[in-house]
Amino acid sequence: MRWSIHSGDSDTFFYLLRAVAWRLCLDDPHRLPLAAAFGASVIGDALGNVTPLGALISEPSKVAFVRRRLGAGTAISAVAIENLFYAASVFISSHVAPALCSSRADIPTGERLELMRATRSHLLCDLDR
Repeated sequence: MRWSIHSGDSDTFFYLLRAVAWRLCLDDPHRLPLAAAFGASVIGDALGNVTPLGALISEPSKVAFVRRRLGAGTAISAVAIENLFYAASVFISSHVAPALCSSRADIPTGERLELMRATRSHLLCDLDR
């Protein structure tokens, strides 16, 4: 058997991790099979990417896809909790980690500030991911 890495593999892994995280935000993760969570995550994000409303469409559509299995209230709270954890991880990886790395490196202060501005502007451009 040959193993190869395709360009879509990283996206698949990303959605798989988001689906696992979403299930972990439930009181009883077994009520939502991983395949259902994965499918709702992929389809919801796809809808958000092809419509101008983005997150206003993607997150509610995830709830709509699993509401029969979980109930709308449970699905909404699990999606909200997962999104808070995701936002925190994005903040840490885009602000805290570069700040720690640049503070440990021997970088002049002006260049360090420019690095932090570039990191911040990159985050602002990538908020809709």
